[in-house]
Amino acid sequence: MKKIINGMRYNTETADQIATWNNGRNTDDIGYRFESLYKTKKGNCFLAIEAYDIPKNRNQDESVKWERTSSITAQSHDEALSWLEEHDFDGEIEKHFSEHIEDA
Repeated sequence: MKKIINGMRYNTETADQIATWNNGRNTDDIGYRFESLYKTKKGNCFLAIEAYDIPKNRNQDESVKWERTSSITAQSHDEALSWLEEHDFDGEIEKHFSEHIEDA
């Protein structure tokens, strides 16, 4: 999956995958969600999401239709770190963001 955001190309095929998370539902279940955090060769982070969800860009009057959706969103280092903390990826935090943590 590829996306250009603010003149920057984010590509799941060329970036390093740091961690993945899913909500435990089957891929055909309504509400399925699979997220992957990536880091580019230049050190920029992004989140790739695949879901079986209601599209956000539908009109209010349209009937509810569940669809497979894919998206990429750029992440600051703080956002990527928060995502890793939220999903309990301590090892990945130590490996990829050690400069952003300190002993208590």
